[in-house]
Amino acid sequence: MHSTAQRGVPQKEHATIEVLGSALDWDSVRLFLEVVRCGSFRSASDRLKVSVNGLRRSVDELERRLGVALITRHVDGTRLTDEGTKVFDAAQRMEAAAFDVVRAKDF
Repeated sequence: MHSTAQRGVPQKEHATIEVLGSALDWDSVRLFLEVVRCGSFRSASDRLKVSVNGLRRSVDELERRLGVALITRHVDGTRLTDEGTKVFDAAQRMEAAAFDVVRAKDF
C-alpha cells in the first residue's frame, strides 16, 4: 500500500488521514446518513432492517472516533449538530464517490 505522501496527499493532512484512516468505516457512515435522512433512529432501523440499539451504537462509535457529537436526540427525532452538518455533507460526497466507482466499472 502506498503512503499518504506517495498518493499525493498534502503534508498538512497526513496526521489527520492517519488518525481517521482507522477510525472510519463506510458502514458506520452509511448508517449515520440513513439516520439523518429518516429523521430518527426508529425510522432508519425499520428501513435498514437493523436493530435500533445496534444503529445507536454504530452512530455513537462514529461520534466517539471523530470526537464530536453529530446528532442530538429528541423525543420527536434527531437533529444534526453544527459538526454533524459538516460530516453529513462530507458523507454525502463519500456516497456519491462510491457510486461513481461502481458506475466506472461499467465503462
